[in-house]
Amino acid sequence: MTARRGLAAHGPRALRFAAVGVANTAIDMALFAVLYYLAGWAVLPAHIAGFLVAATNSYLMNKTWTFADDSRGRAALVKGIGFLAVAGVGLALSSATIWLVAGLVPVLVAKVLAIVASFLWNYIASHLLVFRGA
Repeated sequence: MTARRGLAAHGPRALRFAAVGVANTAIDMALFAVLYYLAGWAVLPAHIAGFLVAATNSYLMNKTWTFADDSRGRAALVKGIGFLAVAGVGLALSSATIWLVAGLVPVLVAKVLAIVASFLWNYIASHLLVFRGA
């Protein structure tokens, strides 16, 4: 019963995390499109810029809204660096998922699987590693 209650407690937090993820996916895609299509940036720099802006926004939104973490100063900086490391692993995980699965299923299905894989990783790692105790 305690484990069930513990998992149920993650429902609202996981939904907030998902809402932040949707917003940051939109930020990432929009910035990428502007830099690549309008500003003429190469694909990789545009992708990295979109990722970094979205990951920074993700940290701020997750810190204040999803996990209600009130750390400041050095503690917040350490958590921010940890969050970016978690996000970087999520980016690698989603890229690997697409690369491995795209030959077996339609690309959009592979993209959905990649989103699910990175969402699970990012939520669990954020909860256990970055915002533990929050």
